[in-house]
Amino acid sequence: MLNKVYFDESISVVIPLYNKEKNISKTIHELSENLNSENIEIIIVENNSTDNSKMIANKAVKNLSNKNIKLIESDNGFGNALKKGFENSKNKWIYFVPADFECGLSDIEFVTNQQLHHKYKVFAGSKAHPKTQLDRETSRKIYSIIFNKIVNLLFDTRVLDTQGTLIIERQAYEKVDKVVSEGFLFTTELIIKLKELNIDVIEVPLKQINIENNTSTVSPLKDGVKMLYGLFRLKKLIKRI
Repeated sequence: MLNKVYFDESISVVIPLYNKEKNISKTIHELSENLNSENIEIIIVENNSTDNSKMIANKAVKNLSNKNIKLIESDNGFGNALKKGFENSKNKWIYFVPADFECGLSDIEFVTNQQLHHKYKVFAGSKAHPKTQLDRETSRKIYSIIFNKIVNLLFDTRVLDTQGTLIIERQAYEKVDKVVSEGFLFTTELIIKLKELNIDVIEVPLKQINIENNTSTVSPLKDGVKMLYGLFRLKKLIKRI
């Protein structure tokens, strides 16, 4: 069961949606019911799903009769979906939430309870945080550790997990040069560029809430190889800038 989270500043919640027909309706309803803010908008970004995600999300949005919830569409790619959501957001804070809502509001609840958003501008929900409570396959844990060690080796980010959730103040996001990654490297590249600007990225713990019908659309092998290749391309690109 989720605890209500009272965030005392305006926030835009961005949900990239791809093939999550079993989760998205519940995610939309739980977000609208449990994240209370001075001003909140929820932006679902449909990313060319091949199942009924778009139809179900559209129905859920209409049923809520909330003008601050909208469904938009983006080009293929996780990164493109986040970019589209960020571009269409208007509030002081931007909060990326996965469509499966696996960790509920545990990240922003931690930030709010500790009043950290009054001190820092960027928070990464980290699977590697010592207080994180997640039940994940061993192969995914190993891949995540290796991937983030390579990120740190190449870019000296000193961030344990660049692939979690993200809570970012708009001013910090707007300081970053264009993020070129269109796929799953988007948050990693964004964190790398934030660190280059000497903007602190504070890692916060995640707690698994939703495990019902939770199947990942990410292939650790196939997508992992693409992401590693993308890291080295990104390193070359940043060197040229």
